[in-house]
Amino acid sequence: MIKKAYVDTPPGQIHYYECGPREKEPIIFLHQNVSGGIMYLKSFEILQSNYHCIAFDFPGFGMSFDPPEFSSISDVTQYIMVAIDALEIDTFHVLGNHTGAAMAAEIASLYPERVRTCMMVGPTLLKPEEVDPFREQFSGSAGPDHAAEYLKVTWDYIYNLGGNLEIENMNQEVWSSLRAWEARGWVYQCVWDYRFDLFMEKVSCPILLMA
Repeated sequence: MIKKAYVDTPPGQIHYYECGPREKEPIIFLHQNVSGGIMYLKSFEILQSNYHCIAFDFPGFGMSFDPPEFSSISDVTQYIMVAIDALEIDTFHVLGNHTGAAMAAEIASLYPERVRTCMMVGPTLLKPEEVDPFREQFSGSAGPDHAAEYLKVTWDYIYNLGGNLEIENMNQEVWSSLRAWEARGWVYQCVWDYRFDLFMEKVSCPILLMA
């Protein structure tokens, strides 16, 4: 059974999804920007018989607390480490998607004695000359307006990223994006300056790189 729960941390409550045998070392799942831990539920359905899985909603996403504005992805990483500590998890595997992948590398580099393996899907390892086009295209998010135009802007945004491939997933991702309109904008303002390359240099555990 996939369960939903909250963990209390000094900054606020962090929501997470959990499944699988608790006697095993957990895999910590870190979601991409604009989404939430819910993006991993189909994976959990496949893994839950054999693996202990935990997927957090980052602060400002899903059902987690709303943080003050942050200017570094490392701030988000530390919120997650506080949650991991609050759950009294000592050693674990970590898997992240896009922004979550870069966070996985940061965690693995900072806590080598705790992270068994680091798995990354589509990490943002970009050369300096490759960053500016992404910074220009992804630099904020549409917020609520009285004419509700942000609803169509957000729908088109997710649709053009590939959400059109499955309408149910499209609906879920749009809901996640609308909920996180502030936090996802903050992520886009600072993710392009996130030194993923420096974290990668210090990762000593086994790495699985996907996409």
